[in-house]
Amino acid sequence: MDSYGYGFAGLFSFMGLYALLAWFACGAMASHVASEKDRCGVCWFLWGVVFGPMALLATVGLPDKSKPRGVDAVSPKTHVLCPECDEPVKNEAKVCKHCHSKLVPVSQQ
Repeated sequence: MDSYGYGFAGLFSFMGLYALLAWFACGAMASHVASEKDRCGVCWFLWGVVFGPMALLATVGLPDKSKPRGVDAVSPKTHVLCPECDEPVKNEAKVCKHCHSKLVPVSQQ
């Protein structure tokens, strides 16, 4: 028995407390990163507590919901609003894909 009276049990309880604290820290960081990307912070906190560093890595890899993605991303240069349904359609479209009303392409106006 060592001078503190705890031995290996004290060392393991400290490591367990450290691991528990680190797991909750992963949950908090995953929640913060997810909320910055317009995701559910509470949900990702729970995922972070359950899966720890793996959930934190997953939130870092998530795409941002507030930024448009892909080739067909809506922008004022490539899309106009349909006069009937007010949905974005491509400039070259002749028929609205949402309400099927006829459109005059921007190039002919």
